[in-house]
Amino acid sequence: MKRLLKPREVSNLVGIEEREILRVIARDDPEVTPYLIDLGEERLIDLAGLPVILKKLAYNMPTTEIIENLACQILHLELFSQEREELKRENERLKAEIKRLKAKLSRSQEKGPPKRFRLRFGGFWRLKR
Repeated sequence: MKRLLKPREVSNLVGIEEREILRVIARDDPEVTPYLIDLGEERLIDLAGLPVILKKLAYNMPTTEIIENLACQILHLELFSQEREELKRENERLKAEIKRLKAKLSRSQEKGPPKRFRLRFGGFWRLKR
């Protein structure tokens, strides 16, 4: 994950409207300021400052909304975890398939060069001598 995030990315990450995050940033709160990086018109948020910003956001949010956002984040984490496990299994299966194909290729190369065929006049294939 990136170390610096745009307010839009934080919004997508935590499930809170971007304007709420921009409002917290605009306050110039002494707890939040160390985690903000000014890039001219845009301000980036250091990933380490995410807990502080979430705490500031929670002051103005009803508890049910906070719980709903956390539940959605837990669901997303679980889905990512399941997808990761599926990809690991698929990766192992593909590694085994590659190993099997390499072994098959090396066995066929040990037998010698493939026999050559040529097309006969009547359209039939014949072994070249």
